[in-house]
Amino acid sequence: MINLMVAMPAEARPLIDHMRLKADSRPGPFNLYRNEQCRLLVTGMGQVAMAAGCGWMAGQGEASDDVWLNVGVAGHRSLALGELRVANRISDEQLDRHWYPPQLIDELRGEALRTVMEPSKDYPLSCLYDMEASAFVAICSRFCTSELVQVLKVVSDNQDHPLEHFDVKAAAGLIAHNAPAIASYAAALCELGRGYYQQSEIDGLAEIEQEILARWHFTSTRKTQLHGLLRRWFALAPAGQKPVPFELSACSDAAAFLQQLGRAVDQLPVTVDS
Repeated sequence: MINLMVAMPAEARPLIDHMRLKADSRPGPFNLYRNEQCRLLVTGMGQVAMAAGCGWMAGQGEASDDVWLNVGVAGHRSLALGELRVANRISDEQLDRHWYPPQLIDELRGEALRTVMEPSKDYPLSCLYDMEASAFVAICSRFCTSELVQVLKVVSDNQDHPLEHFDVKAAAGLIAHNAPAIASYAAALCELGRGYYQQSEIDGLAEIEQEILARWHFTSTRKTQLHGLLRRWFALAPAGQKPVPFELSACSDAAAFLQQLGRAVDQLPVTVDS
């Protein structure tokens, strides 16, 4: 299932219509829309809202084969309005951190993206500018492999059409124009996810996962995070490597274990078989 994370209702509405999603009637802190293949969450603008939405969605624990996609509008110094790009380098202005989502789908052109705290009006760098992507990638990459956490942005403003003249309602038209391409990319990402999750069971993974779950208390969100990190470790670690890269007794609780495993997984190189 694809988890489609969108900041503004104006960005979400064309995708809801194009994908024929229905409002979820269950009470919750966010507006959620869904069908059998997709869940779309309207998080609100900014990194805090996006991080909260991603954590809440992961905590629902409805699917073991989730992929994650953030869609929205973004500024750019020179790209034409309405251009659709996939973010191949995501930087956080405040934290000075960088992410490089592996690009295994060739449908769209890539572009660097910079997440800022306030809307950018002068476009100092030739890249996309938004206010949510770094939080989305930082959170969701803890739940599954980074190949399945992607960001799509539609250019909404540039130097010739600056942000102060942008009407938020125009976002709906820009997203609607690109809705077929966004849906196609989402389907390709889901297909990539199925190939990843439907691999034959990795020897030893289930056993070590059960041992870890029995050792400490894991919330629903942390169980999802644990499963994703273990799959990434078993998939990427060199042959013959220990089930986990450290002794379980070295960790005091579930949070400490996940933090240490996350650091180890992040240091493993990602390779793609030809």
